[in-house]
Amino acid sequence: MMIRCLAISICAAGLALAQSATTPAPGTPPGPRGRGGFGRGGDWGPGGIFSRNGEARLTKQLGLNATQQNTLHTALMSAEVQRKGLNEQARSLRTQLSAAVKAGNEGQIESITRDMSALQQQETSIHARTLATVYGSLTADQKTKFEPMMNRELGVPGPRPAGRGPLPRRPNAQPPAAPPQ
Repeated sequence: MMIRCLAISICAAGLALAQSATTPAPGTPPGPRGRGGFGRGGDWGPGGIFSRNGEARLTKQLGLNATQQNTLHTALMSAEVQRKGLNEQARSLRTQLSAAVKAGNEGQIESITRDMSALQQQETSIHARTLATVYGSLTADQKTKFEPMMNRELGVPGPRPAGRGPLPRRPNAQPPAAPPQ
């Protein structure tokens, strides 16, 4: 029974993640949703490096020269080609997963979710290698400007933007202990 609950939870989480959408900023035209890959839109985040306008925005923000622009373009197009194959495989796996869930076949569910995890690992690798290629082509000043963008793409926690104030406290959180005097 515990395994069945775990398998159903994993399936539900996977389906919810596959259908999740990001809300665009006000005034932003509608476009692809999600981080991309695996049928979630084909855009790697609203306003991100891998977005539809990411190449032009990065060129402008960092002042890329022609060689750097070529490196950026080549890296992004290469990543896109690699991701297309993964998207097709993932679509097939999601269809298989749906059939396995309907049939209650726990063995198939485990096998398919393992395969989906392997595809996610490949997508993350493609993403990180592309960022590494771009980062390697930048000057020291450009790297300083690029790092927050890169960290956002990788999901690395960082400082909160100015003007947001302290993090909200949890309702039952205890106040910090007074320092010894």
